[in-house]
Amino acid sequence: MTTTPGKIEFANREDWLAHRQTGLGGSDILAALGMDRYKSTYTLYREKRGEVEPEPVDGVDAELGHFLEPFMAKWFQQETGRVVADPGDFTIYEHPDRPHLRVTPDYLFSDGGHPLEIKTTGNPEQIALWKAGETPAAAGAQINMQMEVL
Repeated sequence: MTTTPGKIEFANREDWLAHRQTGLGGSDILAALGMDRYKSTYTLYREKRGEVEPEPVDGVDAELGHFLEPFMAKWFQQETGRVVADPGDFTIYEHPDRPHLRVTPDYLFSDGGHPLEIKTTGNPEQIALWKAGETPAAAGAQINMQMEVL
């Protein structure tokens, strides 16, 4: 049993997206578990089989979240003293024994390579959960997938 995940760095978004299409990624896990508000399990299945094109993940919310990640990572480091590193937007880590399981973490802790998933939200229900010290189910599923792979 191998314990180190495979790491693949892509030169551009198109190649990264093409490789993501051939496995199950951290964002895919929500649809696979029936937890995705935007994509059904059946649609994910059809996308992975190449029967339909994946819907692009875009819009103001996604763009703003990605834009804020470096700021949030820096703030996190200042608040906690923990050092994190950006693995790169086009880096995929594959599970050592199940390479079809893949993730692109937002950041990795420098003291062990564990993932830091950065979430921003304007959703009042999610905000209430975070404030109560709880993790919304969708975010929990995504971070658990990352921990499994890494």
